[in-house]
Amino acid sequence: MIREWPSPKSVGEVRSFHGLAGFYRRFVRDFSTIAAPFTEVIKKTVGFKWEEAQEKAFQTLKGRLTNAPFLALSDFLKTFEIECDASGVGVGAVLMQEKKPIAYFSEKLGGATLNYPTYDKEMYALFRALQTWHHYLWPKEFVIHTDHEFLKHLKGQQKSSHVVQLIFKVPTQP
Repeated sequence: MIREWPSPKSVGEVRSFHGLAGFYRRFVRDFSTIAAPFTEVIKKTVGFKWEEAQEKAFQTLKGRLTNAPFLALSDFLKTFEIECDASGVGVGAVLMQEKKPIAYFSEKLGGATLNYPTYDKEMYALFRALQTWHHYLWPKEFVIHTDHEFLKHLKGQQKSSHVVQLIFKVPTQP
């Protein structure tokens, strides 16, 4: 059914597909970043305009929904790992054990977070992942994977950075 879904021809059809896809967002890595072009079409101030970016997002989501990886069951006796990433429009993370995904998280950036420098977006991705999955992670040790440039910057980061301060506010109890 999803594979044969035709390209939307109206705002209502975009909303319909986005609603269906959104229901399965936790199974699709980087969902918010992929779906970002849809929000321009859905806005009430903008008329329906289906362009290459929307079509690419539509086809990518259809592919990801029909070929979504199976999520593994969590095992609290094993170490959890978080892999974070940020793009220009969104942040995402994967909760894993033994390289198998347990859950996905993604969020479209807006407002001030959209203007963060890359290292702050990476830190924000980590903050949101810790906030989302703290009930899996507390009180055990876990592993964080993120890109090398971010880690190099983090070494010299001042604790006064607003995003670094967010990390210290993550709940430490379930």
